[in-house]
Amino acid sequence: MKQILFILFFISLLNLQRIDNTFIIQYLLTTVQIGVFLFYLSQDKLIFFKKINAKKKYLVLLFYLVFLICILRANEFSILILINFLGFNLFFLAYVSELIFIYENEKLSFKDIFENYIITPFVFYISLNFVCWVFNIKSDLSVDSEINIGQSMILANYGINVERVNFLFSNGINSYAVVLGAIFTYTLSNLFLTLKFSLKNIVFNLIIFVC
Repeated sequence: MKQILFILFFISLLNLQRIDNTFIIQYLLTTVQIGVFLFYLSQDKLIFFKKINAKKKYLVLLFYLVFLICILRANEFSILILINFLGFNLFFLAYVSELIFIYENEKLSFKDIFENYIITPFVFYISLNFVCWVFNIKSDLSVDSEINIGQSMILANYGINVERVNFLFSNGINSYAVVLGAIFTYTLSNLFLTLKFSLKNIVFNLIIFVC
């Protein structure tokens, strides 16, 4: 089950509406996400709610409310946005519950679970965008096709002139930059803290830096 949830989490990171302007794929994905949540609910497997007390549950609800308000302010209001928000977050509760189960029943540390099931899907996501960019794979949608949008200001300060790119599966320049920054901070810090300078780690950090 954990492998299926892993794949579904990775697919959830992709902005599938970029390649399907009818949104059929996105609606199908949301249906599957809600289905996973209902399955865990029916099987009494939503461990996440059992691990937090009543006060913390209200904090979780408050967090989701603020999160929803931010999304609605950043995007033009639509039913699709609400459905996507509901589907992904219900699925994520089931996903976290599965990770808690793994932590309690398998000999894996919190760090291993976080890297294997949270960071790794983002690694695949970033790598897929990079590969599509290298091979010039673009969406057929003219509005959402990959386009260069000015130079990277940060790299320009170091004398490196690179055009910013709206990658195929990204949800826009700024939001994708946040994802890259968060993952790059974690992987680079982990690289120097553990001193595991493997080729895989070095190559991935270089990919993020280029992106």
